[in-house]
Amino acid sequence: MRIAMFLKDENMRTLNAESMRVLIFSTKDDAVTGMEEHRLYNKNPNYLSVWLLNKRIDIIYIREADENVVNFFRKMDISVKSYEDLKDNQFLRSFLL
Repeated sequence: MRIAMFLKDENMRTLNAESMRVLIFSTKDDAVTGMEEHRLYNKNPNYLSVWLLNKRIDIIYIREADENVVNFFRKMDISVKSYEDLKDNQFLRSFLL
């Protein structure tokens, strides 16, 4: 399973560049087998959906997920979860601190 966590990139604020930091975790049998870090500058939903499909992402975690976002990604078999859903996952939660 591949999990993507979208984080706001506070470091790029000083350069006035709007970017998203994305951490991708590869997991198998409840263990992390790999991790990647990416920075995305294009926030267009169509671009993001193609990018996620190319990275073979199964689940994304974002700050807030409204029904439109959930339905958009559900059509691509990508589950959308909010940061609130991380309460039970101590490992992934540590990346939000």
